[in-house]
Amino acid sequence: MSATSHLNIYSSSFQKAISSNNLNNQLSGLLRKNILSKFAQLDQQTLVLDNLVDKIPPTFSIDSHFSTKLASPWDEIASNHIRCIVALKKNNFVDAYNNQSIVAQTFQRVLSATSGNSLASPLSVVNSDLRMIAKLADSELRRKGLKEDKLEDAARILNSCFSICIKDNSADTKKYSTLGIVCNLFKIYFELNHLRLCRNLIKPLEQANFPIKLIPEDNSKGSMKFPIGQVVTYKFYTGRLKMFNSQFKGAEEDLDFAFKRCSKLSLKNKKLILMYLIPVKILLGKMPTESLLDKYGFTQFQELVKAIQVGNLKSFSETLDKYQDFFIQKGTFLILEKSKILAYRSLFKRIVEVANNTKIPLSYFEKAFLVMGYQIEMEEIECILANLIFTNYMKGYISHSSKVIVVSKNNPFPQISSIATE
Repeated sequence: MSATSHLNIYSSSFQKAISSNNLNNQLSGLLRKNILSKFAQLDQQTLVLDNLVDKIPPTFSIDSHFSTKLASPWDEIASNHIRCIVALKKNNFVDAYNNQSIVAQTFQRVLSATSGNSLASPLSVVNSDLRMIAKLADSELRRKGLKEDKLEDAARILNSCFSICIKDNSADTKKYSTLGIVCNLFKIYFELNHLRLCRNLIKPLEQANFPIKLIPEDNSKGSMKFPIGQVVTYKFYTGRLKMFNSQFKGAEEDLDFAFKRCSKLSLKNKKLILMYLIPVKILLGKMPTESLLDKYGFTQFQELVKAIQVGNLKSFSETLDKYQDFFIQKGTFLILEKSKILAYRSLFKRIVEVANNTKIPLSYFEKAFLVMGYQIEMEEIECILANLIFTNYMKGYISHSSKVIVVSKNNPFPQISSIATE
């Protein structure tokens, strides 16, 4: 059977989908692109079409074909969907994006004119494809030395879609689709480093009167709830945002939720969540177990955790230098650098325990640094001690006249988890 024959079958399937009561699922299947690995579950007919679509005769008019088979604006959606697949097959990602952007914007016209949330599933497919193809298009533009502007354009289109959904107040509300749109926008904003724009998306979703709860209580049966996969993605990104804003306890809460609710089968995603959850927990004094680090292959953290626990400043600095590029790429280097104060705390705690006294000469700390190969001025040692006391990692005071530090008799080194770290 030829490619044009399969196009006839496809247009018939499309017409059947938009005319059926099960439009949501049938249409989303027809709009998926198996060339994008995220959407691999397709019916056999669509797979055949995707394999033959790049063999469409040059003289064949896709627009004319669909204009005679489908009513407007469905003909425009279907024809640009096919052209997008053709472009993807040829690795013409900019052309693919231009066609997919027409699909997305035309679909929004249908969405605005449709009551309720009957288009949630195909809308999710169209928007996710838009983002992924935009990323491919920007990569193509970068290789050609041209301006990368497709992800920014995709964000504009997705924001328009968000506005349509967030304003809907019908019983079967389009607000149910907002979280999926927000997750796609989060991915774009993090890719473009436009993190400040994320705040505008979080506020409406977390208002007390928002009809759909992100995490409904167990006893709130019957209440509308977002798909758990979308909530996990949302919490992953809000956790990272809080981490970058030094709201570490809030970051731990969101990332912990994402890790625990993420499917056990999604080891790649669980490892990605841990990449940010582990540095946050370290800073809060909650060291990961060796078995956890082994399970997910985090050798980078193993050496760092050991150095912090024993107060080995030399090992801490060497490990951070060794994996600096890796941590910078992941955006966790500065947070891990902050955890150096915990290594100081561990070292000084050991000195206090060995001294077995509440009054410890400052020269003890100087000697400890010399043993590790550090020659540090006394003024700097006093500064480190003062910082530990100021941040409540250590209880006591420095007597400059006597050149000693006097530590509290009662719990001189409070539990790190009890210290407010915002």
